[in-house]
Amino acid sequence: MTLAGKVGTAGHIHIGSRTTVSGNSMLGKDIPDGSFVSGYLARPHRQWLECQAALNRLPGILKALKAKID
Repeated sequence: MTLAGKVGTAGHIHIGSRTTVSGNSMLGKDIPDGSFVSGYLARPHRQWLECQAALNRLPGILKALKAKID
């Protein structure tokens, strides 16, 4: 198991073997063996990256929706 800097946990949880938790992550539930998780609350790293990419596109999406409504 590898826990990077500033990783937090909520309560008593199980962190599986061969698991990597990236920095600034918060673990709120058990993590299975062989996982690579990140974020707050931690989720599979690939899913976290996709969420961050969508969040970065949100202002443009909102602007386009507003223009369509007006």
